[in-house]
Amino acid sequence: MSGAIAAMTNENGTDGSPHPAGAAPFPGSHLTLAARRTPPENAAAVLAGRAIQFSDNERLKSALLGALTLTDTVIAQEQRLASAAAGARTVERALDEALVVTGAELYGVMSRALEMSLDYMRTRVQFGRPIGSFQALQHRAVDLYIEQQLSSAVLEEALATLDGDPGDIARGAIASRVKLRCGDAALRITREAIQLHGAIGFTDEYDVGLYLKRALVLAAWLGNGAAHRRRYARLVPTDSE
Repeated sequence: MSGAIAAMTNENGTDGSPHPAGAAPFPGSHLTLAARRTPPENAAAVLAGRAIQFSDNERLKSALLGALTLTDTVIAQEQRLASAAAGARTVERALDEALVVTGAELYGVMSRALEMSLDYMRTRVQFGRPIGSFQALQHRAVDLYIEQQLSSAVLEEALATLDGDPGDIARGAIASRVKLRCGDAALRITREAIQLHGAIGFTDEYDVGLYLKRALVLAAWLGNGAAHRRRYARLVPTDSE
C-alpha cells in the first residue's frame, strides 16, 4: 500500500459486480485509508473489490464498527488523495480542533457541576443555617470558581486562535493548553462537587455523579493533562532555550 491517504468506493468491485458476502456493508460509501509504508514511486495496481472483507464487532452490534481486512491490496496512484506528509498534517489539525471541542465540553461539564453545588449550598440547612454560609465551604467554592474562570479564559483564547490562521505550532500549543486546563479543572470541580453535596452526591439517583463520570472520560480522551503538558513544553520552548 502507498504511504499516503487513498480513497476507494465500496459499492462495486472493479469488474462492476457487487462485493461478495463479508465486504464492507455500506453501499455507495467511500473508504479512506492512511497507510504506514511507502512503496516505490511507480507502484500502482487495481484495487480488487474482493480483497476487502468486513466483519462485524460482536461486542458492538449497535455500532457501525468492525474489522476491515485488505488482502494483497495496492492503491493505484490515481486514487491517492494526498501524500503521507499532507495527510499527517491534516490529521494533526483535526486532532487539535477535536482537543478544543473536547475542552469546550469539559467546560460545560464543570460549569453545570459547580452550578449544582452552589444551588445545593444555598438550600441545604445544617445547624440551623445554609451550609453555604460556612466560611470553609465558601473558600472551597471560590477556588472552584477560579478554576472555572481560568478554563473559560483559555477556551476563549483557543477559539479566537482557531478563528484565525495559526501555524501548526501555535495551533498545537493552544489546543494542548485548553485540553489540559479544562481537563484538570473539570476533574477537580466534579470531584469537589461530590464532596460538597455530602452523602447524596454518592447516590446514583443524583445527577452530579454523571458529570464526574463524563469528566473522567473526557479528561483522558486524546491525552490526559500530563501528556499535554509534555506536548506543550515541546511546542513552546522556554526563554533559556
